[in-house]
Amino acid sequence: MKKYILDDNGYYLGITEHEDVTHTKIEEALPELTDIHTAKWDGSQWVVEEDSVKVANKANQWKRNRQFEYPSIQELVVALYDSDDKAEIDKKRSEIKKKYPKPE
Repeated sequence: MKKYILDDNGYYLGITEHEDVTHTKIEEALPELTDIHTAKWDGSQWVVEEDSVKVANKANQWKRNRQFEYPSIQELVVALYDSDDKAEIDKKRSEIKKKYPKPE
């Protein structure tokens, strides 16, 4: 039997096999969860819920991806004074936007 680690509200946090750890022992298997869902033990069964934090995080992933690949501020400042650099920056930004499109 697996020991599920739950928070104070019954939400699933993880599993432990250690005998000396006292956590909730649940016979029912944890349901399959997607990257935006979480499970809560209500005392008799698992309840799968959409996690609003995970939904918001996934919805904004494209912004974080772009941010890590965009040119630095120093590169942008240099590009203000050199038209060749500016063209290269515009091209790079365009490629990044294509790679990580804004969701519809």
